[in-house]
Amino acid sequence: MSEMPDKRMLKILICDPDRKFVQTARRILGSEGHTVVVEANLCEAARLALKNIPDVVVLPSEFANDPNADLIIEIIHHMTPRPAVLLTIQMARFDIARKAWLKGADGTLFKPILQDQELKAAIDWARGQVAERLESESQLDDETTKASLRTDGGELFQ
Repeated sequence: MSEMPDKRMLKILICDPDRKFVQTARRILGSEGHTVVVEANLCEAARLALKNIPDVVVLPSEFANDPNADLIIEIIHHMTPRPAVLLTIQMARFDIARKAWLKGADGTLFKPILQDQELKAAIDWARGQVAERLESESQLDDETTKASLRTDGGELFQ
């Protein structure tokens, strides 16, 4: 099992047009010493992320309806180190949230934020999911490599 991500100061990119959410998130994350960049335009947010890779990208579930959503998620998932993707979800819009989740989120956060700890816990959870996925992929790559190195007398690694 992988360890939880460290508690260092994070770079967080918020790409959510909900001003009230952004204000609340900035206050909560800023008070923890994290760097918060806000860009409501999805394509511009991806450009910013490529220039300075964030630890976490916060996207609204409505992003799934954007024609560039698949490309944006593909870009995020291939960044090194890979940022966690946290989806914000309006409680009444599970249909959109599910569509967005299937595109490749690592965690979710229901809006409105009722307690500061909700945002912090959602970020920690999403980062933990990325760490576990990367560890699983690494183990799978190791197994694939070992399988490809078989000789007619058995495995090289036993």
